[in-house]
Amino acid sequence: MKIATKTKIVIAGALALTLSLFVSCATTDSASKTDAAPSAAEGTAGTRYTLNASNLAAGDFADGTKVGDNNYFTLNVPNSAESKLSVDGNNKTVKGVSYTQRLKLGGVVNTLSFTMASAGTVNIVCQSSSGSADRKLLFLSGGNEVTSVPSPGSAPAYSTVELPAGAYTLQSVDGGTNIYFIEVLEK
Repeated sequence: MKIATKTKIVIAGALALTLSLFVSCATTDSASKTDAAPSAAEGTAGTRYTLNASNLAAGDFADGTKVGDNNYFTLNVPNSAESKLSVDGNNKTVKGVSYTQRLKLGGVVNTLSFTMASAGTVNIVCQSSSGSADRKLLFLSGGNEVTSVPSPGSAPAYSTVELPAGAYTLQSVDGGTNIYFIEVLEK
């Protein structure tokens, strides 16, 4: 009987030691993974940045205003006396998502810019500021057109583009474009 009790104590002790080692290793692994996780603020690969116009304060914006997740996007207004870049109320639903405001680029002078640390995907919802004229929204890099997305007059369009790492500026062609949502998914 004494041997059985000593065996139980030894087994229980070994089990407790094994369990404590397992918990210790799991805690260490979790901590190291948390410390090494990419941060959107650092612009590391595997990050997501969004700008939803419905989340912005209504009104006019000054040149250089940072908006969106981690201030990832920059609003560029080179001549506010000539053209305003603003947010106002406008209800639209695209792919089951409701938007209550729009970011109005206000012509071909104002732009929105961002820099991708790695290649990735850009999803955007935009519409021509004209109720009838179809336009396009250019993606420029270094002043050169990389690609464009449609900006129809009749209803907002949801578009997806793949881009390499780099600095990009979005600019409307032949008049204003309203942006409801933009999402950058860096790989």
